[in-house]
Amino acid sequence: NIDAQLQIHDEKVKNKKLKRKIKELRGVLQEYMENSFIQAKAFEEKEEELSHIEKKAQEKIYSVEKKCQNLQNEVELQKFNASEEHSHIQAEVEDYKQKFQEIEDQLMK
Repeated sequence: NIDAQLQIHDEKVKNKKLKRKIKELRGVLQEYMENSFIQAKAFEEKEEELSHIEKKAQEKIYSVEKKCQNLQNEVELQKFNASEEHSHIQAEVEDYKQKFQEIEDQLMK
């Protein structure tokens, strides 16, 4: 009878220890889950921030590419205008040479 009572007492002590251990593990698990949630939320916020930074970078790249294209177009236009002006000036020079030659020829007669 006493052995049975001791065995029952030992079982009750073991059960209390197991219940405490289960409670402790539940606390650890709860804390882990809360930390995981916090980390997941922080990760999500960082992803959103990165996405925003990437979008801004793409906008800047597009803006710079557009400015470069506009500058290139302006350079091409200036080159074309300079070429046209050069041709016009050359034609005037040839015209003046011819007139000078005509005047020279008339003076020589």
